[in-house]
Amino acid sequence: MEVLIELLIFSYFKGHSYEKSALECWLKKHNTSPLTNNQLKSQTFVINYNLKSIIEEFRRQQSEMRSISNFRCFTLHRGRPHNDQWKNNPKLKIIISLLGPSNVGKSCLASNVEYGQPQTNRIHKITLATDIFFFYLDSLFEDKYVIILQLNDCPGSDQFEAVSDRHFRQCHGAIVMADTTDINTFER
Repeated sequence: MEVLIELLIFSYFKGHSYEKSALECWLKKHNTSPLTNNQLKSQTFVINYNLKSIIEEFRRQQSEMRSISNFRCFTLHRGRPHNDQWKNNPKLKIIISLLGPSNVGKSCLASNVEYGQPQTNRIHKITLATDIFFFYLDSLFEDKYVIILQLNDCPGSDQFEAVSDRHFRQCHGAIVMADTTDINTFER
């Protein structure tokens, strides 16, 4: 298919494309269909009015796949996006909540993500209200969407359970944390 796309030179007449010369060039080197790769019984030429739309669809899919594969390699930045070129792009906000009882490392994980490395401060204070961290990705998704990630560090104490429940209902995903040395942290 990629060989065919490179070979095709379209000439238009009343909205139809005629690719006879490109197909003849293909058939000189191959005895298979360029679309299905099946063996051909005959090499007679039949005008295919749908070929142009098939090729355009293939190109669109290839472009989408390139965009997705490029998006797999991204860098997470703290704060909100400040790229002036992106200010008119639509924004996708993804909310993720850190859930679990107290003293399981939710705030530690949030600060590690925020600073990009483990923190040396091993003493963490109790979280009284939900701490909210904002991040953004350094590349656009599908070459048009700005991705903003909101990480909610919910308090784990029982007295703040209503706060955690509210944030859990509003989030798109959650990371449930527990202490592997304390079976009671898995029950909540």
